[in-house]
Amino acid sequence: MVNLFERIINKCLIHYYRERNNADGYKRAKQAIINFIADEINKNINAIFSRTSEYLCTLVDLIKEKYSGSIIDINAVTVSRLLVETSSPIGWLIDEIGIAWDRILDSPYIPASSIKGAFRAAFSTYLISEMDVELNDRNIEDVFNPIIEYIFGSTKSRGHLIFFDAYPIGLSDGYKNMVELDVITPVYVESIEEHLASPTPVIFLVVSPGVIFRFLSLLDSSEEENKVMEIIDKYKNPSSIFDKRSLKDIIEAIFEKMLTEWGIGSKTSSGYGLFKVR
Repeated sequence: MVNLFERIINKCLIHYYRERNNADGYKRAKQAIINFIADEINKNINAIFSRTSEYLCTLVDLIKEKYSGSIIDINAVTVSRLLVETSSPIGWLIDEIGIAWDRILDSPYIPASSIKGAFRAAFSTYLISEMDVELNDRNIEDVFNPIIEYIFGSTKSRGHLIFFDAYPIGLSDGYKNMVELDVITPVYVESIEEHLASPTPVIFLVVSPGVIFRFLSLLDSSEEENKVMEIIDKYKNPSSIFDKRSLKDIIEAIFEKMLTEWGIGSKTSSGYGLFKVR
């Protein structure tokens, strides 16, 4: 079976060969290719959702079979555009802004590494701001580091929170497309002098608002977790996000905060990558 990525490559080669000596034709070719990608994805969303849903159900069964920890399973819908892994070949071949793409499932996705990075930033910030302890070298060594290293790992040991890639599994009511086109327009492309300014629109793919993603992670518990909870219970502020019964509850609460307030991926400072937890 020829997947979407291979069809895109073929389309790029055909358009490039036809328009390689024509500047205006080359621009038209890039526009045609990016439109082709968006149309092909949106025409096949039901098949994509079927594959990703089946894969994630199989993954959950395998996790339960192989591990004894607690599964954290969260469904969330995009409330803004989502752009992840801009160096991915899908899209990057056209205007050097890609979108994360799983070539096996033939679907956009959010890599586990992106989720882990966003969650670690959120968790560390809440840890520092909501624990009743002064930020100094001694407390970093005795209070913060044991918690961070237990969850995320260090150069000497692996973390106990395992992240998995997140995949789209459906659309929220009233939405029809999984991807759409976005544009940025760099003005000073070749020079910063005003009279040489050359606005150059760059069109690229993003995941649309209204797409439901399923996020899976595993808290691989151990005896050390009790020590971590003892530290948290000793220094936590009452009514803070750490005032929970278990480490799993804390992680779920911060994960939801990360999705709804922090965002994932590129351009989060511009409002991209935000979700609503279902």
